[in-house]
Amino acid sequence: MGRAMMLKAVGYVRVSTEEQRANGYSLDNQRARIGDFARAKDWPLTHVYEDGGCSAKDLERPGIRKPIEDAKAKRFDVIIVHKLDRLTQRQYDLWWLLDKLFRPKGIDFVSVTEGFDTSFQPRSENSDALPCGFGWLLGGR
Repeated sequence: MGRAMMLKAVGYVRVSTEEQRANGYSLDNQRARIGDFARAKDWPLTHVYEDGGCSAKDLERPGIRKPIEDAKAKRFDVIIVHKLDRLTQRQYDLWWLLDKLFRPKGIDFVSVTEGFDTSFQPRSENSDALPCGFGWLLGGR
């Protein structure tokens, strides 16, 4: 069976400020968008990891450490975020997650807002240039 089979999905949500928590980027809003996307793909959403009140300046956040460990153990097939900057704002961290962690484990990545979805896009060495560009534009380093 190819990649069209049912994928076990997880989500990741993050806010860095109380203002984000109260307004459009609230954790509940992000969860809802991720859940809607997973349902549309018919992927069971088995868990949503969360970082509340944490900056995306690096990967030293309690809520992102767990999906990194779970990805290393291949406990899911796809990770979904509402928006790329919810995951990271650093180009290097995005590259590491996509190229050094997810890709070797066969884990796909989806950013709902930007429409980036490696579960159906052909993968090549340059296929991650698009999200890295978004990270740079959003203030990545």
